[in-house]
Amino acid sequence: MNVYQQIRNAEEEIDTAFSTNGLKEVGYAQAVWTLLSVAEDHDLKIREINPLPEYQLDAYVDGLLNWLSYPLRVCFKMANRGNKKLIKELNDEHYQLAQDWIKKAKDYNHFCALFPLWYRKKIDISIVENQLIVDLSSINLEYEAYNRLVRKSGYGINMRIDPNQVVDEIVRNTTFEDDRFNVNFNPKLVSRLIVLCNETFSVRYSLPGNWQFSGFNLSQFKSIYISIQALLLAWRIARLIAARKDMQSLGYSSSVWVVQKEELVNRISSYSEQPPNIVKSIFELLTFGNVGIREPDIAVQPLIDLNNGFYALSPFVWLNVDAERNLCVLLNQIDAEKEIYSNLVKDKESIQRNELENFFSFTRF
Repeated sequence: MNVYQQIRNAEEEIDTAFSTNGLKEVGYAQAVWTLLSVAEDHDLKIREINPLPEYQLDAYVDGLLNWLSYPLRVCFKMANRGNKKLIKELNDEHYQLAQDWIKKAKDYNHFCALFPLWYRKKIDISIVENQLIVDLSSINLEYEAYNRLVRKSGYGINMRIDPNQVVDEIVRNTTFEDDRFNVNFNPKLVSRLIVLCNETFSVRYSLPGNWQFSGFNLSQFKSIYISIQALLLAWRIARLIAARKDMQSLGYSSSVWVVQKEELVNRISSYSEQPPNIVKSIFELLTFGNVGIREPDIAVQPLIDLNNGFYALSPFVWLNVDAERNLCVLLNQIDAEKEIYSNLVKDKESIQRNELENFFSFTRF
């Protein structure tokens, strides 16, 4: 057997070993809900129970988002879709399976970078007994550090939402019972949440709002995305309150918002003031694994269709992503949208040039 085939076999063995987890046997809806809920527990721990310093927090969040995608992909491809039952409560066995899988994904992530670099002939790999020996001498690793040392792109990235502005309103509109909670959204509460989120998130969008894609423009995408983030901000704050109340399992059973699909479309259409068909078009794009994406990424497609008439939305995921950048990543994986995006980028270059010329027109430059 030649070296190429040996390495291919090693890759297949690693993929098989990673995908071997009992959680995918409990049904797709239950498995992905559990993975998202355990990720919410990770987020609660690093922000509330054992808070990490800011510089470690950002790196951990980025890492957790990456790790989470791998078991979710396995479930998307291999879990039983026929079992649509979802039990929203703490199951110790399921919890441990998810915990182990996310931990394993941290190591598996390295292999997912390693083999594509080898296929592209950027690095050399050899096999000695049962070990992969990697030669990195021919690759420039500067880019590996860049996103760890520099914050995410966009104006206002250092802005933080002050939950104290809405916490009293959220308490008044949340019911807490046994091991779960529910936020009762009403126009007054949602209006305050959207104003708060707009102040923080809207400045992170830098591309022209009139950019038109198939079925929506960027301004519509922005208003819909921020409306979802506003609702999930309330959901996250409610979870923090539940934890501080020492609620059973710290509110784990309700940590992920599970909502009927039609209800979510109607709510977001109303709150964002966008037509339902536009909301559905964007939801179709943002649903995990939709539109032919071969290797879905939870940061890029954060909406989970449980295949039982409900969506699952993770506050941890939706509140920690760079929405505009990830939309561009997604569009560039779709043939029909890629061509539109490429043409718009040419317009962007012209717009930026004109802005620079206008900015410097009053100087001697």
